[in-house]
Amino acid sequence: TPGALVLLDAENAAPSMRDILVRLYGLTPGEAELAGLLGDGLSPIEAAETRGVRLSTVRSQIQALLQKTDTRGLGDLLRTLGRVSHLSRGG
Repeated sequence: TPGALVLLDAENAAPSMRDILVRLYGLTPGEAELAGLLGDGLSPIEAAETRGVRLSTVRSQIQALLQKTDTRGLGDLLRTLGRVSHLSRGG
């Protein structure tokens, strides 16, 4: 996966995971929301129910996430999201 340099302004709060995902990978707000839910451990079915969308929508968005993050499968995507989550916590 590509490397990332995220600069944090000490005077401002750390950016949210969603903000980092949008800026770093060019995700749509919906894709970033889904990524956050998957990163929190929800299954695609649970994410669809939580967001009030069809499972087919979530599956399409997962494909877009895989492409935009240059990941190969859900496990690889979740590892990448874990690294981004670490950044959003200021780590």
